[in-house]
Amino acid sequence: MSTTAPPPTTVKNAYREATQNAWKKARPIQALFELTYRCNHLCTFCNNPLSREGSELTTQEAFRVLAELKELGILFLTLTGGEPLLRKDFWEIAEEARRLKFAIRVFTNAYLIDDAVADKLKKVGVVETSISIHGSRPEVHEKLTRIPGSFQRVIDAVGRLRARNMRVILKTPVTRLNEDDLFAIKAIAEENGAFQIFDTTITPRFDGDISPLGLAPSEGFYEWFWGRKGAPLRNGTEPRPKAYKGRDELEGCCGTGRSGLMVDPYGNVFPCALWFRKLGNVREQSVLDIWDSSQELKKVRAIAADIQNTVIPNQEDGEFMSWCPATAEAMTGDAKQAYRPALLNAKYMKQSYLAANPGLVQISGLSEEPAEACGHDD
Repeated sequence: MSTTAPPPTTVKNAYREATQNAWKKARPIQALFELTYRCNHLCTFCNNPLSREGSELTTQEAFRVLAELKELGILFLTLTGGEPLLRKDFWEIAEEARRLKFAIRVFTNAYLIDDAVADKLKKVGVVETSISIHGSRPEVHEKLTRIPGSFQRVIDAVGRLRARNMRVILKTPVTRLNEDDLFAIKAIAEENGAFQIFDTTITPRFDGDISPLGLAPSEGFYEWFWGRKGAPLRNGTEPRPKAYKGRDELEGCCGTGRSGLMVDPYGNVFPCALWFRKLGNVREQSVLDIWDSSQELKKVRAIAADIQNTVIPNQEDGEFMSWCPATAEAMTGDAKQAYRPALLNAKYMKQSYLAANPGLVQISGLSEEPAEACGHDD
């Protein structure tokens, strides 16, 4: 499941069409710009390495990156972290992004969103604020964030943003601690006029630390989530088989290296928020040069195409499988090796589909659309 929220209904089809065109042409339209890895939370499952050092891009370097992203054709820009609001020059960077006419999203834990910050987010033209929520009550949320008072900060921030008629996405990584709390979390979103997304995949940290996997939801959760009782939590997503059209070097299991990219606080460029295969550094090359010449990027695209055309069709439940190469590589050491969430999602999606279609002898591909882009922050 991806944590990327669908745009408002009125523009959803246009957004998806633009993303698919970018995917097919390998010309990105969306980028994540991680402004800092500093954070004021201590989330137990955070997939950023516990120790990552470097010299953060200066304000002027950040401005240059924004200009190069614009030249590359990026339309949708996500400012994230860490906690992006901890950058002292966050508002300067956001204002420059607005001047360049990006559609700006902000990923935040909301701890710093008081009335003044909410006013500034509104003024700078942020089209969407995405906030993490880990439970419906403080004892659950704060067991994961390890910051007392952080739950109420989320609730207050959502209220402030919605009072200013701003679009808010609440994101919940599903863990064994909150898997029984999801309807209550969704109720909070609905009461506050926010859109709720549940992410069923917990990943290792990108320094190889697998301790976050200890919080992964149970197998029983996946069966329940894709069954009838879990349907209200899926935002209209119903199990259905996918179509595989044969090998195409510009078709892949996800949009990584095609429709989007990520720049980290130190100027390193990656194919997405989860796949830490370095493509280059903006202090050495322009973003456009990296996109057009990176040999590592060509490898990433080839791997995604091979997964889509060869690996997934050979899986037992491949017709229902969405595959994140980055997560596969982080969990198994091999981007082409099946990993637990992909297997369990596919298994119980298929079970649910067959239960809804009794007497079906053979499953044939029904969808002409590519799978959803992988990655928690795509």
